[in-house]
Amino acid sequence: KEISKKEFTTFDFQQKIKSLEEYVAYKNAKENALKDYHLAYYYYLQGKNSLALKVLQSTIVQSKQYLPKIYGLMARICYENDEFIKAQDFAERAYKNDGKVYDALITLAEINYNNRDYKTALSFYKKAKREQNDVLPSVGIAKTYFVMNKTKKSEKMYDRLLKKHPLNE
Repeated sequence: KEISKKEFTTFDFQQKIKSLEEYVAYKNAKENALKDYHLAYYYYLQGKNSLALKVLQSTIVQSKQYLPKIYGLMARICYENDEFIKAQDFAERAYKNDGKVYDALITLAEINYNNRDYKTALSFYKKAKREQNDVLPSVGIAKTYFVMNKTKKSEKMYDRLLKKHPLNE
């Protein structure tokens, strides 16, 4: 936690820290479903999407308690694999069960942005920003403001992001 708050952390370094956190969470989890979820997230952050999906698919039947998180991560992976229909389906399932699943919110925001439904995309980006203090929702909000011809708001957000994260590309 201490390392991730340092100024020298770039996005890539933050991803490596998050990856290690997920691996530690996997090792420490008591329930099999939660253990598998963290292992899948670790694989996802390592770029092993197909392996992560296999683990998640086997986990679905084990626990209904973690279904929103599982569906949210599956949505994110499918979106990054350009399987947009599957991604939207999983994201909507996660959002329906729990409206605060970060991966589902980001996926729904990106899908709506790509479908040029900017108003809906903006609302999902804002919800995602409330759930997790991450750069991705802020960048999404800024780019959405830009295409909505709210360039001053967009520029202010980009300026704030650059000041707050100068090493982040």
